[in-house]
Amino acid sequence: MIERISYHQFMILSSGVLLGTGFFAIVQILAGVAGRDGWWSVMPGYLITIPWGLMILSFMQNYPGQNLLQISEKVFGKWVGKAIAFYYTLLAGYLTAMYVARGVDTYKRMIIPLMPESVLALGILVLVIALAWAGIEVLARFSEFSFPLVLLGLLLTLVLSIPRFEWDEFYPVLANGFKPVLMGTYKVVPFSMEYILFLAGLLPFIPTGEKARLKSGLWRAVILVATIQTVVTVMEILIFGPTEAARLNIGLLSLGKMIDIAKTISGIESVFLGLWLGAIILKTTAVFFIIIWGLQYLFGLKKSFWLYIGISLILLVIAVLQRGGSQVFLELGILDEYFVLPFTLAWIPLLWLVERWRRRGSRK
Repeated sequence: MIERISYHQFMILSSGVLLGTGFFAIVQILAGVAGRDGWWSVMPGYLITIPWGLMILSFMQNYPGQNLLQISEKVFGKWVGKAIAFYYTLLAGYLTAMYVARGVDTYKRMIIPLMPESVLALGILVLVIALAWAGIEVLARFSEFSFPLVLLGLLLTLVLSIPRFEWDEFYPVLANGFKPVLMGTYKVVPFSMEYILFLAGLLPFIPTGEKARLKSGLWRAVILVATIQTVVTVMEILIFGPTEAARLNIGLLSLGKMIDIAKTISGIESVFLGLWLGAIILKTTAVFFIIIWGLQYLFGLKKSFWLYIGISLILLVIAVLQRGGSQVFLELGILDEYFVLPFTLAWIPLLWLVERWRRRGSRK
């Protein structure tokens, strides 16, 4: 029997996966291409999630209990469907390894520099395997616990950083016109498309017969995450300025080092990293599920402990071999922009259009 998550769990899980660890990197990306106006790019970059998500949800009525890989085979044919699934699975595998590598790099540089990279990567993967093995319902419950903690960390950072705001950094608004904002929007869209990859496989697990509520949950999750990312972007630009924000790999953690509470407590970035660990595990587990769904479709594999271990060992090797620092962020950016983005932008609308055309033809 297929697990089912509730409407509330769907909304929180969608919010958690869509936010992911994007708040670590989004400001550096946007400040680099749009300067102080980068915050304008966040909302439109995330809003594209809504039409793509609605297209996916529209398949529920005619293909109950099936994910987009199974639907693609029925619409495009066996071999095209298999090719899509192979790319989908391979892409998710490398993406998962890169998320593990980024988690390792973040913790190694910030709070535990003497810890071997292999031990850190193994620790992250053990948590990911445990959640994935427990099932999608447990992941949804984990999101209900971890997502509020992530929001708490971001809220505390915002409140404690207000005295450092330099309001002059906010002006002039749109000094270079809308072109940099459009470029920034293009850089934000891949964050949305990673969630779309997850939703494509999540389809059989969400509640049937609640399509209207699911649509509402989708756009609420998108608006919430876009608002959070906008606030984070504005906050860092007001504190560091656009030039410094574009230089810092993880501006939020640099900000944590600067926070001083009553001249007594300082350097609390390790506390924030503890709160944000859930975001790292949640996003990595979500992408790990994509690998499992792809392999199950391609090879008809059953749930197996050794399958999970085998995949994890491959991911461990790839993650440990990655160079740290800005190289990890650069590779993730290339992967998102040149592999995730074009694939999802083309696959979902094409599948939706062809399926509608074939169904209309069958009625005549």
